[in-house]
Amino acid sequence: MNLTAPQTSQDTRISSRPADRRKALSYRLFLIVPFIAALIFVAPTSTAIATDAKSREPWQNWIVEDHEPDGLIGSIWSTRDRTFVSPSKLLEAVGEVQIILLGENHDNAVHHHLQGWIIRNAPLSGIPSVVMEQIDTGKTQALETFLAQPDPDPVKLGEALDWSDSGWPDWELYLPVARAALHRGADILPGLPSKQLTRNIARTGLSTLPRDRLSELQLDRALPANGARALQVEIAEAHCDLLPESAIPAMVDVQRLRDAFMAEAVSKAATSGSAFLITGNGHVTKNRAVPWYLDRAGVEGALVIKFAETLPMNRKMSNAPADGSVADYVWFTSHVDRGDPCAMLIDTMDQSE
Repeated sequence: MNLTAPQTSQDTRISSRPADRRKALSYRLFLIVPFIAALIFVAPTSTAIATDAKSREPWQNWIVEDHEPDGLIGSIWSTRDRTFVSPSKLLEAVGEVQIILLGENHDNAVHHHLQGWIIRNAPLSGIPSVVMEQIDTGKTQALETFLAQPDPDPVKLGEALDWSDSGWPDWELYLPVARAALHRGADILPGLPSKQLTRNIARTGLSTLPRDRLSELQLDRALPANGARALQVEIAEAHCDLLPESAIPAMVDVQRLRDAFMAEAVSKAATSGSAFLITGNGHVTKNRAVPWYLDRAGVEGALVIKFAETLPMNRKMSNAPADGSVADYVWFTSHVDRGDPCAMLIDTMDQSE
Protein backbone atom coordinates (compact mmCIF):
# COMPACT_ATOMS: atom_id res chain seq x y z
CA MET A 1 0.00 0.00 0.00
CA ASN A 2 1.40 3.38 -1.00
CA LEU A 3 0.53 6.04 1.56
CA THR A 4 2.68 8.81 0.11
CA ALA A 5 0.67 11.98 -0.34
CA PRO A 6 1.09 13.95 -3.56
CA GLN A 7 2.55 17.37 -2.79
CA THR A 8 -0.30 19.32 -4.29
CA SER A 9 -1.03 22.95 -3.60
CA GLN A 10 -3.83 21.65 -1.41
CA ASP A 11 -1.64 19.23 0.56
CA THR A 12 -1.13 19.88 4.27
CA ARG A 13 1.96 17.69 4.42
CA ILE A 14 4.93 19.99 3.79
CA SER A 15 8.48 18.69 3.51
CA SER A 16 10.91 19.91 6.13
CA ARG A 17 13.43 20.75 3.41
CA PRO A 18 13.33 24.52 2.66
CA ALA A 19 13.26 24.05 -1.12
CA ASP A 20 10.39 21.58 -0.99
CA ARG A 21 8.51 23.66 1.56
CA ARG A 22 8.78 26.73 -0.63
CA LYS A 23 7.58 24.88 -3.70
CA ALA A 24 4.60 23.53 -1.79
CA LEU A 25 3.77 27.03 -0.60
CA SER A 26 4.03 28.61 -4.05
CA TYR A 27 0.37 28.64 -4.98
CA ARG A 28 -0.84 29.74 -1.57
CA LEU A 29 1.30 32.87 -1.70
CA PHE A 30 -0.34 33.80 -4.98
CA LEU A 31 -3.67 34.43 -3.22
CA ILE A 32 -4.49 37.49 -1.14
CA VAL A 33 -5.67 35.14 1.59
CA PRO A 34 -4.33 31.76 0.37
CA PHE A 35 -5.27 28.37 1.65
CA ILE A 36 -4.60 24.64 1.50
CA ALA A 37 -7.19 21.93 1.90
CA ALA A 38 -6.70 19.03 4.27
CA LEU A 39 -6.34 16.00 2.01
CA ILE A 40 -5.81 12.57 3.53
CA PHE A 41 -4.33 10.03 1.10
CA VAL A 42 -4.73 6.27 1.04
CA ALA A 43 -4.66 3.55 -1.56
CA PRO A 44 -7.89 3.62 -3.61
CA THR A 45 -10.13 0.66 -4.20
CA SER A 46 -9.65 0.97 -7.95
CA THR A 47 -6.60 1.93 -9.99
CA ALA A 48 -8.36 2.23 -13.34
CA ILE A 49 -7.74 5.57 -15.05
CA ALA A 50 -10.85 7.45 -16.18
CA THR A 51 -12.04 5.72 -19.34
CA ASP A 52 -12.39 8.99 -21.26
CA ALA A 53 -8.65 9.56 -20.87
CA LYS A 54 -7.83 7.02 -23.59
CA SER A 55 -10.24 8.32 -26.20
CA ARG A 56 -9.06 11.93 -26.50
CA GLU A 57 -12.35 13.45 -25.38
CA PRO A 58 -12.82 17.25 -25.70
CA TRP A 59 -12.03 17.73 -22.01
CA GLN A 60 -8.43 16.83 -22.88
CA ASN A 61 -7.86 19.78 -25.21
CA TRP A 62 -5.65 21.32 -22.53
CA ILE A 63 -3.01 18.61 -22.97
CA VAL A 64 0.37 20.00 -24.02
CA GLU A 65 3.85 18.52 -24.21
CA ASP A 66 4.51 16.30 -21.17
CA HIS A 67 1.22 17.05 -19.45
CA GLU A 68 -0.71 14.14 -20.89
CA PRO A 69 -2.58 11.96 -18.41
CA ASP A 70 0.01 9.69 -16.82
CA GLY A 71 -1.06 7.97 -13.67
CA LEU A 72 -2.80 10.51 -11.50
CA ILE A 73 -2.96 13.44 -13.93
CA GLY A 74 -6.29 13.58 -15.74
CA SER A 75 -7.97 11.26 -13.24
CA ILE A 76 -11.05 12.05 -11.16
CA TRP A 77 -11.42 10.55 -7.70
CA SER A 78 -14.88 10.22 -6.20
CA THR A 79 -14.76 10.34 -2.42
CA ARG A 80 -18.36 9.18 -2.40
CA ASP A 81 -17.71 5.99 -4.36
CA ARG A 82 -14.05 5.60 -3.34
CA THR A 83 -13.03 4.98 -6.89
CA PHE A 84 -11.89 6.82 -10.01
CA VAL A 85 -14.66 7.90 -12.36
CA SER A 86 -14.85 9.16 -15.92
CA PRO A 87 -15.53 12.81 -16.81
CA SER A 88 -18.90 11.78 -18.23
CA LYS A 89 -19.81 10.23 -14.87
CA LEU A 90 -18.86 13.48 -13.18
CA LEU A 91 -21.19 15.38 -15.52
CA GLU A 92 -24.03 13.12 -14.46
CA ALA A 93 -23.38 14.03 -10.82
CA VAL A 94 -23.37 17.73 -11.70
CA GLY A 95 -26.75 17.37 -13.38
CA GLU A 96 -28.27 15.89 -10.21
CA VAL A 97 -27.71 18.95 -8.02
CA GLN A 98 -28.54 22.65 -8.06
CA ILE A 99 -25.32 24.11 -6.63
CA ILE A 100 -21.86 23.18 -7.91
CA LEU A 101 -18.71 24.57 -6.29
CA LEU A 102 -15.67 24.47 -8.58
CA GLY A 103 -12.41 25.00 -6.69
CA GLU A 104 -9.29 26.08 -8.56
CA ASN A 105 -5.73 27.31 -8.52
CA HIS A 106 -6.30 30.77 -9.96
CA ASP A 107 -3.26 30.82 -12.24
CA ASN A 108 -3.63 27.29 -13.62
CA ALA A 109 -5.07 27.44 -17.15
CA VAL A 110 -5.97 23.74 -17.03
CA HIS A 111 -8.34 24.32 -14.14
CA HIS A 112 -10.24 27.00 -16.03
CA HIS A 113 -10.43 24.86 -19.14
CA LEU A 114 -11.98 22.03 -17.13
CA GLN A 115 -14.37 24.37 -15.32
CA GLY A 116 -15.52 25.65 -18.69
CA TRP A 117 -15.88 22.11 -20.00
CA ILE A 118 -18.14 21.17 -17.08
CA ILE A 119 -20.30 24.30 -17.47
CA ARG A 120 -20.61 23.77 -21.22
CA ASN A 121 -21.44 20.06 -21.13
CA ALA A 122 -23.29 19.30 -17.89
CA PRO A 123 -27.08 18.84 -17.96
CA LEU A 124 -28.39 22.01 -16.33
CA SER A 125 -31.79 23.14 -15.09
CA GLY A 126 -33.63 26.45 -15.36
CA ILE A 127 -31.65 29.62 -16.02
CA PRO A 128 -28.08 28.70 -15.05
CA SER A 129 -25.75 31.08 -13.24
CA VAL A 130 -22.00 31.35 -12.83
CA VAL A 131 -20.95 33.19 -9.68
CA MET A 132 -17.32 34.32 -9.80
CA GLU A 133 -15.12 35.10 -6.83
CA GLN A 134 -13.03 37.26 -9.14
CA ILE A 135 -15.84 39.81 -9.57
CA ASP A 136 -16.96 42.00 -6.65
CA THR A 137 -20.27 43.82 -6.31
CA GLY A 138 -18.61 47.10 -7.25
CA LYS A 139 -18.61 45.77 -10.83
CA THR A 140 -22.32 44.87 -10.83
CA GLN A 141 -23.44 47.71 -13.10
CA ALA A 142 -20.62 47.18 -15.59
CA LEU A 143 -21.38 43.47 -15.66
CA GLU A 144 -25.12 43.95 -16.20
CA THR A 145 -24.52 46.49 -18.97
CA PHE A 146 -22.16 44.11 -20.74
CA LEU A 147 -24.49 41.11 -20.48
CA ALA A 148 -27.43 43.17 -21.78
CA GLN A 149 -25.81 43.31 -25.22
CA PRO A 150 -27.45 41.13 -27.90
CA ASP A 151 -24.30 39.07 -28.48
CA PRO A 152 -21.73 39.75 -25.74
CA ASP A 153 -18.14 38.90 -26.65
CA PRO A 154 -16.43 37.00 -23.81
CA VAL A 155 -13.05 38.43 -24.81
CA LYS A 156 -14.34 41.95 -24.16
CA LEU A 157 -15.87 41.07 -20.81
CA GLY A 158 -12.44 41.45 -19.24
CA GLU A 159 -12.22 44.99 -20.60
CA ALA A 160 -15.67 45.83 -19.27
CA LEU A 161 -14.60 44.68 -15.81
CA ASP A 162 -11.21 46.48 -15.89
CA TRP A 163 -9.70 43.07 -15.33
CA SER A 164 -6.13 44.21 -15.99
CA ASP A 165 -6.31 46.36 -12.83
CA SER A 166 -8.06 43.76 -10.69
CA GLY A 167 -5.01 41.89 -9.41
CA TRP A 168 -6.27 38.56 -10.77
CA PRO A 169 -4.35 36.51 -13.37
CA ASP A 170 -4.79 37.46 -17.04
CA TRP A 171 -8.36 37.44 -18.32
CA GLU A 172 -7.27 35.03 -21.04
CA LEU A 173 -7.02 32.30 -18.39
CA TYR A 174 -10.68 32.79 -17.48
CA LEU A 175 -11.95 32.90 -21.05
CA PRO A 176 -12.99 29.20 -21.06
CA VAL A 177 -15.30 29.91 -18.12
CA ALA A 178 -16.77 33.06 -19.67
CA ARG A 179 -17.23 31.41 -23.07
CA ALA A 180 -18.98 28.41 -21.55
CA ALA A 181 -21.25 30.60 -19.41
CA LEU A 182 -22.33 32.75 -22.36
CA HIS A 183 -22.74 29.64 -24.54
CA ARG A 184 -25.22 28.25 -22.00
CA GLY A 185 -27.03 31.56 -21.66
CA ALA A 186 -26.00 31.71 -18.01
CA ASP A 187 -26.05 34.77 -15.82
CA ILE A 188 -22.56 35.81 -14.67
CA LEU A 189 -22.73 37.19 -11.15
CA PRO A 190 -20.35 38.81 -8.63
CA GLY A 191 -19.08 36.54 -5.90
CA LEU A 192 -17.38 38.98 -3.55
CA PRO A 193 -18.59 41.96 -1.52
CA SER A 194 -17.38 45.44 -2.44
CA LYS A 195 -13.73 46.27 -1.89
CA GLN A 196 -14.76 49.01 0.51
CA LEU A 197 -16.65 46.60 2.76
CA THR A 198 -13.72 44.19 2.65
CA ARG A 199 -11.35 46.97 3.71
CA ASN A 200 -13.68 47.94 6.55
CA ILE A 201 -13.79 44.36 7.82
CA ALA A 202 -10.01 44.12 7.63
CA ARG A 203 -9.69 47.27 9.77
CA THR A 204 -12.39 46.79 12.37
CA GLY A 205 -13.53 43.16 12.14
CA LEU A 206 -16.87 41.50 11.48
CA SER A 207 -18.58 43.74 14.03
CA THR A 208 -18.62 46.34 11.25
CA LEU A 209 -21.69 44.57 9.89
CA PRO A 210 -25.14 45.16 11.44
CA ARG A 211 -26.36 42.35 13.66
CA ASP A 212 -29.12 41.28 11.27
CA ARG A 213 -26.64 41.13 8.38
CA LEU A 214 -24.27 39.00 10.43
CA SER A 215 -27.14 36.64 11.06
CA GLU A 216 -28.15 36.50 7.38
CA LEU A 217 -24.60 35.56 6.42
CA GLN A 218 -24.26 33.05 9.29
CA LEU A 219 -21.31 35.09 10.54
CA ASP A 220 -22.79 35.26 14.02
CA ARG A 221 -21.83 31.60 14.37
CA ALA A 222 -18.32 30.58 15.37
CA LEU A 223 -16.37 28.21 13.15
CA PRO A 224 -15.66 24.77 14.58
CA ALA A 225 -12.53 24.93 16.73
CA ASN A 226 -10.53 22.67 14.41
CA GLY A 227 -11.58 24.62 11.33
CA ALA A 228 -10.77 27.99 12.90
CA ARG A 229 -7.35 26.83 14.03
CA ALA A 230 -6.55 25.27 10.67
CA LEU A 231 -7.49 28.53 8.96
CA GLN A 232 -5.12 30.51 11.18
CA VAL A 233 -2.26 28.09 10.63
CA GLU A 234 -2.74 28.04 6.89
CA ILE A 235 -2.76 31.83 6.62
CA ALA A 236 0.50 31.98 8.58
CA GLU A 237 2.17 29.22 6.58
CA ALA A 238 0.98 30.68 3.30
CA HIS A 239 2.94 33.82 4.12
CA CYS A 240 6.06 31.83 5.07
CA ASP A 241 5.43 32.57 8.76
CA LEU A 242 6.49 36.17 8.16
CA LEU A 243 3.26 37.78 9.29
CA PRO A 244 3.01 39.28 12.76
CA GLU A 245 0.56 37.23 14.80
CA SER A 246 -1.56 40.32 15.30
CA ALA A 247 -2.32 40.47 11.56
CA ILE A 248 -3.88 37.01 11.34
CA PRO A 249 -7.29 37.68 12.99
CA ALA A 250 -8.10 40.39 10.43
CA MET A 251 -7.26 37.99 7.60
CA VAL A 252 -9.48 35.35 9.17
CA ASP A 253 -12.37 37.84 9.32
CA VAL A 254 -11.90 38.80 5.67
CA GLN A 255 -11.80 35.17 4.62
CA ARG A 256 -14.95 34.39 6.60
CA LEU A 257 -16.72 37.37 5.01
CA ARG A 258 -15.81 36.16 1.53
CA ASP A 259 -16.87 32.58 2.22
CA ALA A 260 -20.20 33.67 3.68
CA PHE A 261 -20.86 36.15 0.90
CA MET A 262 -20.16 33.59 -1.83
CA ALA A 263 -22.39 31.06 -0.10
CA GLU A 264 -25.22 33.58 -0.08
CA ALA A 265 -24.62 34.59 -3.71
CA VAL A 266 -24.61 31.05 -5.10
CA SER A 267 -27.61 30.09 -2.94
CA LYS A 268 -29.67 32.99 -4.32
CA ALA A 269 -28.57 32.18 -7.87
CA ALA A 270 -29.71 28.57 -7.45
CA THR A 271 -33.33 29.65 -6.97
CA SER A 272 -33.62 30.14 -10.74
CA GLY A 273 -31.55 27.22 -11.99
CA SER A 274 -28.23 25.42 -11.77
CA ALA A 275 -25.63 27.63 -10.07
CA PHE A 276 -21.85 27.31 -10.31
CA LEU A 277 -19.31 29.01 -8.07
CA ILE A 278 -15.86 29.68 -9.53
CA THR A 279 -13.44 30.16 -6.66
CA GLY A 280 -10.16 29.15 -5.07
CA ASN A 281 -9.82 25.70 -3.57
CA GLY A 282 -9.57 27.10 -0.06
CA HIS A 283 -13.04 28.60 -0.37
CA VAL A 284 -14.72 25.23 -0.98
CA THR A 285 -13.24 23.40 2.01
CA LYS A 286 -16.19 21.73 3.65
CA ASN A 287 -15.48 22.15 7.34
CA ARG A 288 -15.12 25.93 7.36
CA ALA A 289 -15.65 27.58 3.96
CA VAL A 290 -18.55 28.09 1.52
CA PRO A 291 -20.05 24.59 2.06
CA TRP A 292 -20.09 25.18 5.82
CA TYR A 293 -22.05 28.43 5.44
CA LEU A 294 -24.47 26.80 3.01
CA ASP A 295 -25.08 24.04 5.54
CA ARG A 296 -25.63 26.54 8.37
CA ALA A 297 -28.19 28.32 6.19
CA GLY A 298 -30.07 25.06 5.57
CA VAL A 299 -29.01 24.79 1.92
CA GLU A 300 -28.43 21.14 1.10
CA GLY A 301 -27.00 19.18 -1.79
CA ALA A 302 -24.10 21.37 -2.95
CA LEU A 303 -21.52 19.42 -4.96
CA VAL A 304 -17.85 20.21 -4.32
CA ILE A 305 -15.33 19.60 -7.11
CA LYS A 306 -11.68 20.49 -6.54
CA PHE A 307 -8.98 20.68 -9.18
CA ALA A 308 -5.76 19.56 -7.51
CA GLU A 309 -2.24 20.01 -8.84
CA THR A 310 0.27 17.17 -8.59
CA LEU A 311 4.05 17.30 -8.91
CA PRO A 312 5.78 14.87 -11.34
CA MET A 313 7.26 12.58 -8.68
CA ASN A 314 3.84 11.92 -7.17
CA ARG A 315 1.74 11.03 -10.19
CA LYS A 316 0.75 7.54 -9.15
CA MET A 317 -2.71 6.08 -9.39
CA SER A 318 -2.35 4.66 -5.88
CA ASN A 319 -2.41 8.17 -4.43
CA ALA A 320 -5.97 9.43 -3.98
CA PRO A 321 -7.87 11.39 -1.34
CA ALA A 322 -10.15 9.34 0.85
CA ASP A 323 -11.63 12.01 3.09
CA GLY A 324 -15.11 13.01 1.93
CA SER A 325 -14.92 16.15 4.06
CA VAL A 326 -12.43 17.57 1.56
CA ALA A 327 -14.53 17.40 -1.60
CA ASP A 328 -17.00 15.16 -3.40
CA TYR A 329 -14.70 14.87 -6.41
CA VAL A 330 -11.03 15.69 -6.94
CA TRP A 331 -9.77 16.13 -10.51
CA PHE A 332 -5.97 15.84 -10.66
CA THR A 333 -4.07 18.07 -13.09
CA SER A 334 -0.59 19.20 -14.02
CA HIS A 335 1.01 21.87 -11.87
CA VAL A 336 2.25 25.40 -12.50
CA ASP A 337 5.89 26.16 -11.70
CA ARG A 338 5.78 29.33 -9.62
CA GLY A 339 9.41 29.59 -8.59
CA ASP A 340 10.41 30.44 -5.02
CA PRO A 341 7.44 32.18 -3.42
CA CYS A 342 9.07 32.84 -0.06
CA ALA A 343 11.97 34.64 -1.72
CA MET A 344 9.54 36.74 -3.72
CA LEU A 345 7.53 37.59 -0.61
CA ILE A 346 10.66 38.60 1.30
CA ASP A 347 11.74 40.83 -1.61
CA THR A 348 8.30 42.47 -1.69
CA MET A 349 8.37 43.10 2.07
CA ASP A 350 11.91 44.51 1.89
CA GLN A 351 10.90 46.92 -0.88
CA SER A 352 7.90 48.15 1.10
CA GLU A 353 10.00 49.06 4.12
